[in-house]
Amino acid sequence: MNEAKFSMTERSLTHTARKVFESVPIAEAWTRHQITSELTRKGISLSPNVVSGCLDSLRGQGLIREPDRGLFSRVQVRVAAPDPKPEGNVVPITITATPKPKASPIAILATISKDLRAVADRIDEAALEIEEHQQNQDGETKKLRQLQALLKDLA
Repeated sequence: MNEAKFSMTERSLTHTARKVFESVPIAEAWTRHQITSELTRKGISLSPNVVSGCLDSLRGQGLIREPDRGLFSRVQVRVAAPDPKPEGNVVPITITATPKPKASPIAILATISKDLRAVADRIDEAALEIEEHQQNQDGETKKLRQLQALLKDLA
């Protein structure tokens, strides 16, 4: 696997899959149990089924390999060779990017506060919708109970 594909695939991993991947050794092949034990040693508690699922997913993505049945190790990443030096009178151009000015801590907190207010508004809307739905359900349940009582009286 080349370096670009590896980094793209690694960035797309879930948090749990990344922890499992980091526990798989590079130089030797380990069993699922050894990998689960390594996770536990690191203070990460995952069920063996979750570890198995992550290992199968990582194998499917090509990040780990299974040299023997039930033994897992990381794949070797091929580092791209550096570009050869240009020939002739070609002068390399270096481009320097101007760094973005850092936002002040107050501006950062204001942005976070704005985002939290938006989330709180969405939570309030959801709570109102749930309450409205529950009231509709209560009304329908009341009608069903009345119908049930009428049917009992007729019987």
